[in-house]
Amino acid sequence: YNSVVVPINFASEAAARLAINAWVEEATKSKIKDLLPSGCLDSDTRLVLINAIYFKGLWNEQFSPAVTTLEEFHVSKETTKQVRMMHKKSKFKLTEYSDLSANAVEIPYKGSKTSMVILLPNEMDGLEKLEAALTPSNFSDILKGLESTAVDLSLP
Repeated sequence: YNSVVVPINFASEAAARLAINAWVEEATKSKIKDLLPSGCLDSDTRLVLINAIYFKGLWNEQFSPAVTTLEEFHVSKETTKQVRMMHKKSKFKLTEYSDLSANAVEIPYKGSKTSMVILLPNEMDGLEKLEAALTPSNFSDILKGLESTAVDLSLP
């Protein structure tokens, strides 16, 4: 995986953090900046393991910019934020997974070898519970349960 080991002197927390953040920014083509915030490293730090992957894919079916609209998005149960929402009416693989109180939708990328699977908790404040309960086994069950369904999909 083209991994490298780079020795860093953690006695200088600021210099170490800046060097690591610079590597991440370069590896992700500036998509991720300042991964490590100030204060997260100190002189007791002995190892920081970082992996960065840059992926740029095109949707198999593009979302039309003409139907992208500014809408409210629930950041939490109490807080909403105005965001640009993409919309697409099409057939997507979808499933409801009651064990996790969530729905899943699979959106394929061009070439059909890769896809994005999005899990949406049924409850507005259910993301933390969903993340805690998600395992490789139940994620595999979710993938097995996906069925092609007509969907009116909206994504930020």
